Amino acid sequence: MKRILIILCVALVAVSCDNGSRDYYFQPSEPRCYDDPSAELDTLSYAVGMNIGLSLRFTPAGDVFDEDVIVKAFNEEIAKSVVDEAFIAENGKYLGRFSDERMRQHIFAKRLAGMNLGASANVPTLFDNGEFSVEKVSTAYGHDIANHVRKMSYPINLHWFVKAFEDTRNIPDQGAINQNMQVDVETMRNYMARYVREVLPEYVKQRSAEWIRGVAKQRGVHPIVVESDTLYYRIDRAGNGNKIRNERDTVSFNYDVYTQRGTLVESLNERVKLLEEALDKAQNDTTATKPELKAKRIERIEKQLEENKNFKIVLERFIIEGSRYGIQKISEGGAVTLWIPASLAYGEQGNKLVMPNEAIVMTIELTSVVHGKSDEEIAKERAEAMLKSRNADIKPVPVSPKSDASKPTVVKKVVKPTIMKE
Repeated sequence: MKRILIILCVALVAVSCDNGSRDYYFQPSEPRCYDDPSAELDTLSYAVGMNIGLSLRFTPAGDVFDEDVIVKAFNEEIAKSVVDEAFIAENGKYLGRFSDERMRQHIFAKRLAGMNLGASANVPTLFDNGEFSVEKVSTAYGHDIANHVRKMSYPINLHWFVKAFEDTRNIPDQGAINQNMQVDVETMRNYMARYVREVLPEYVKQRSAEWIRGVAKQRGVHPIVVESDTLYYRIDRAGNGNKIRNERDTVSFNYDVYTQRGTLVESLNERVKLLEEALDKAQNDTTATKPELKAKRIERIEKQLEENKNFKIVLERFIIEGSRYGIQKISEGGAVTLWIPASLAYGEQGNKLVMPNEAIVMTIELTSVVHGKSDEEIAKERAEAMLKSRNADIKPVPVSPKSDASKPTVVKKVVKPTIMKE
């Protein structure tokens, strides 16, 4: 059977960040969960619970989690009126460590043993009695699932969500899913896909427009009109005066990108940090059996790390269109915060962490500017190239010497004198 997972918490590694001392004006996720046991079957709520339940029930590691603990932690998290973003971030990091340090090795060893690639293959223990106990890991999954559901803005009837989750426990094997659940797998997929494809984008579009209007009213925030779209900026530090001249300039900068809900999408500093950790781990790996492969892995990470530490790009190649306009409001050493609508960011499709039609927050610290050719220089080069091309097209016509026969004959008329007779 094909992998069931559609939406499960691949957001485990998504980091939600506190805005610290800076004002990003994140828009809190709107609570859309409710609990109505008397309501008839809500197919979307059941489908979401079913999807997550099946994903945990038939994980490659096996049926290993305490589902009672997961449900308890889920209910605790989903009931919060104010989300503790710092807690959610730490919870995500904890699950990331569990995946790296326990889950992957456990699954890999089980597959080797299952393929009889060594009867002596030892399957490492998935849990322990300390940091990664069954209860702690299951609790973390419960909080993460609730956060995922909340941030995806599903209108969930918790009664049917939990019911579906609990129904997955009674499935003996993957072949018996449709016989034990109140909707089949195809219906589950269709309902969730339709919500994500048709309902969610319009909902997020309205929420983003509402959020942008609120940001526009904040102190020190100014608009930049780009055709029919408008983004907003705030200069946090002006810089030293060496400004960007045009989109052919090459710039170096640090940046962070957040969703309007406060989820960190991308960060240059975070990427450098992760690469440094990966390099340290690769250099100290004592399990590698082939030194040449270890050396290649280290070399690859070192190259990536060097590229990111010396990150630079031509302005016209920026992927996030709105950032091209916002960065020009500061000079070297400056910092700017941008609020960018989806039309100038990730568009109607979004990505793994950005929902369809979702606006973003972007912070930029401009570290250097190397000027490209100016419009005047380019115009001059084009004129010179055009003139050179025209001159190259004018070819001299060789003139061969003419023979005497080709010369015109000049006939001299001889005038005889007239003799008059007397």
